[in-house]
Amino acid sequence: MLTLALAVGARRAPRVTAERAASMDDARRAERIGEALRGSRTRLADLQTGSERTLWALTRLDERVHATTELLERDRLQLADQHAQLLAARNAVNRLRWMLRSLIRINSFRRTFIG
Repeated sequence: MLTLALAVGARRAPRVTAERAASMDDARRAERIGEALRGSRTRLADLQTGSERTLWALTRLDERVHATTELLERDRLQLADQHAQLLAARNAVNRLRWMLRSLIRINSFRRTFIG
């Protein structure tokens, strides 16, 4: 009877061992999947931090570009005003030259005729 029990137990042993091995493989696979998921979460968190930092840097750059654009626009308007003033001053100088030349001609005519 003992021999029969050993024979029946010996037949069941490989099946039980195979079931245990399969369950251990499943457990290892689950551990590997868990580790992979933890690693993926860590990488995603790093990517999120990096993308938030990049977004912040781009926002700062956009603000600086906007501020610089406003300064350049203001400078352009000032330069346009100064250009208009320079043109007006050049016209005034040209009028003065014309007046001085006219006065010099009038004075030379006066000397010529008055003597």
